[in-house]
Amino acid sequence: MSASASADISPDLSVFIVAYNSWHHVDTCLYSLQKYCTRDDIEIILVDNGQDGSGERAAANYPKVKVLPPIGNVGFGAGNNYAFRHSKGEYILLLNPDTEICDNSILVLLNFLKQVSGDVIVGGRTTFNDRLDNGNQLRLPSIAVLFKEMLGASKTHLKIAKRPGQTEPYRVEVVSGAFLMTRRTTWKKLGGFDEGFFLYFEEVDLCKRLAAVGGAAWVKPDCMVRHDVGSGEKVGETRIMLQLAGEMHYIRKHFPRGRAAVAFVFVYLTVLRRFLKYALLSAVDRGCHAGRRAFAKALTNPSAWRFGYALKERD
Repeated sequence: MSASASADISPDLSVFIVAYNSWHHVDTCLYSLQKYCTRDDIEIILVDNGQDGSGERAAANYPKVKVLPPIGNVGFGAGNNYAFRHSKGEYILLLNPDTEICDNSILVLLNFLKQVSGDVIVGGRTTFNDRLDNGNQLRLPSIAVLFKEMLGASKTHLKIAKRPGQTEPYRVEVVSGAFLMTRRTTWKKLGGFDEGFFLYFEEVDLCKRLAAVGGAAWVKPDCMVRHDVGSGEKVGETRIMLQLAGEMHYIRKHFPRGRAAVAFVFVYLTVLRRFLKYALLSAVDRGCHAGRRAFAKALTNPSAWRFGYALKERD
């Protein structure tokens, strides 16, 4: 098909990638999309929030990718909303830049979404390189969930139990924004992401609002992408502070004032528990020093995250 004929095709699926100083991952992600998503009715939109030239490199190496003009580091949620405003697909897919497509999972997930009626959000599984599940579904925060996390009863923060061997789709409370697909009409009904969330918990808030309008979230576990979680240090100071700010932003938005105060205590005690864990482990494992420093900073400076995000541009 000629380039002009391809340009006249109305997109069925729009893929959004919001990048931040991560060209190595963006390149891998785009290459895999180019390999496995060859249909002319799929548009790929890149928003470059960083300053490493990812947008320019993508434009030079992947001419079919629509690279939007940069608007600064506006965050993950605002970046995806920006991509949505410039998209045309009837369906949309949010894909982290540190993911890699390994087969036709995106097309299988798209077909599944088309078969499910109503307002739904769907996702697949995200895996490490060894195909171990690293979790693409989460739980909605509640006092009970936060209490269990404080006690260490939850092995992975707000993640639900793995379902090894399951191939049939199943309902979840939250689909991670790393690999999330929905209809254009559903995204518009929900108003997209709340841009008050800068980097974490925006998909939790989205799925909370989805449930409020009678919608549902699903995971189709036979649809998989590789995900290099965090694209770097998993317990770095900046990442931990942003995660905590996102969590408290969600709590302050959705919890009554009294419950929000109790929730903060549980979250703070969880930070203390994790600091003590890393402090003990760092005595025998140098790799735990970063975790000890990150949680020490959060522990001694709760005012930096207890009130949630301040909506401002990050450098």
